[in-house]
Amino acid sequence: MSNGTDMALISELVARERLFRARHNPEIRDCYYADATVATSWQQGPLSTLYWRRIEGS
Repeated sequence: MSNGTDMALISELVARERLFRARHNPEIRDCYYADATVATSWQQGPLSTLYWRRIEGS
């Protein structure tokens, strides 16, 4: 892949993640590796245990 193609794919992924996060869409999981750690201004921790509590309401 070229740098331009890589940048386009990364940009699409970031845009999709932001849209899913804003809409609390569980498909956001597809934007991360299963063992990812997510750090935002309101949380930090493993994707599998922390991030989804807010979205799924558990």
